[in-house]
Amino acid sequence: MSQFTASLACAVHEWERSRPQRLATPAPSPFVLQLRSPVDRLPPELLTTVFVLTIEPRHHDTPGLTTSPTTLSHVCRRWRAVALGLGSLWTSVAIAYPSDPSGAQFTRLLTYLSRTKGYKIDLMLDVRDPEWDFELPEEEHPFTTRDMQALLVLLQSTRTAHRWRSVELLTDTWAPIDVFLRATRSSAGTFAQSMERLVLARCNAYFARNGAIFEPAALKHPLPLLGFGVTSSLPPADGPPLPLSRLRHVSLVGVHVDWSIADFALGPALTHLALKFHASDVRPSPAEFSHILSACLCLETLAIVGSGPSFSPGFVPTSVPPIVLSSVTTFTLGFVDGQDATQLLALLRIPNLAKLELEDVAAGLNLMDIAEVGMDENLLPLTLPLRVMQEDDDLSARTVLAWLAESGTLPLGKLTSLSLSSFHIAAMNPALHAFLRECRSVGEVSVAGTRRIAGILTGNDILALRREPTWLLLRLMTVSSRGRVLAPL
Repeated sequence: MSQFTASLACAVHEWERSRPQRLATPAPSPFVLQLRSPVDRLPPELLTTVFVLTIEPRHHDTPGLTTSPTTLSHVCRRWRAVALGLGSLWTSVAIAYPSDPSGAQFTRLLTYLSRTKGYKIDLMLDVRDPEWDFELPEEEHPFTTRDMQALLVLLQSTRTAHRWRSVELLTDTWAPIDVFLRATRSSAGTFAQSMERLVLARCNAYFARNGAIFEPAALKHPLPLLGFGVTSSLPPADGPPLPLSRLRHVSLVGVHVDWSIADFALGPALTHLALKFHASDVRPSPAEFSHILSACLCLETLAIVGSGPSFSPGFVPTSVPPIVLSSVTTFTLGFVDGQDATQLLALLRIPNLAKLELEDVAAGLNLMDIAEVGMDENLLPLTLPLRVMQEDDDLSARTVLAWLAESGTLPLGKLTSLSLSSFHIAAMNPALHAFLRECRSVGEVSVAGTRRIAGILTGNDILALRREPTWLLLRLMTVSSRGRVLAPL
């Protein structure tokens, strides 16, 4: 038994042993307030609002400094009574790897779930190992299949699965994902009757590389997403109807499912879909891809990064009807191969697109390779041109930009926001110029990278181009790089 499962079992044992004591705990007795500060005069309703706002994370918060519900419940008797009576305060639960031997995080999970009072629950399961070496065989990962099975048994024993509003599962390897998909396969969607957000991420971008295939091969067979569309679980004709998917946000990162029935899960309620970093042999066919997107009638945000359909040699885009996404306003395309990217773009019609994000994934993976070597960053400008910037390193970027400028498939003239990431392309490249000329309504441009390394396009390049008399981005108001505003124009 691994340390993770052992600590989980220890926590469950202690939880069950203390059950009589918890059930016998008397209700809080009346108490007289000694008003020592203005906060003591707040009515319970207002104090409740303060508590909810206190535990909600803000984007500007310092990590680790957010207040937990447990902290609030240990201040005084009055605060404890209010906190324990507020089920929505305890709905965010997180499990991480590795676990301490005492199993404190599992005790905290059981405590939180016992106090949710019927509210919907948000689960974060991060079972990545910070020290994992991706060069090792996956079966050597310290978080095992049995660990994941034990964790799911614990979660299901709380009888709260029907109230899971969001689930985020982050892994290094495929085994935990496989366990999760198998555990939910027989539910025919009932497992996810309240789920609105699902993130399944096998955090290994290298599977998106050209020629990469799925591993481990023994677990390649696709599984249904949350059991939706499984015909063996369909009720009789006179039985109750199957639950409809309520999923609004789905992100599958390095995670493939049975694409032929994925539209049952990725249905009309979906507003955000992200497909990222899939090996070429587990991607959907163009027909399956079209069927999935056509079912997402309310889709607003679409991200295809190192993924998309698997095109066979000689594929003709006109063999598949165009995919019209009238509700999509934000589209992210991360491409590995320029030809595949243009074939994908030829399938899409996004008439109301306002924000376009383009990423050269292959170029980004090359930089990751060099970063892993541990090279002195001061030497990067000298070494990257030798190792990264080959003659055709910008071929994919040039192909995509030129095709977008010439085809007119995407409404570049309507764009108000543009993001370019990991572009190994010269600022004066004709393909870049032709593309940007079409983006005549763009008011905001974001470029990843703040330094010129081996010809990577930077925000300063955009600023320089903006000042040229022939430049056509007349409405350009902001240029930023890695979130830092270089200049409001």
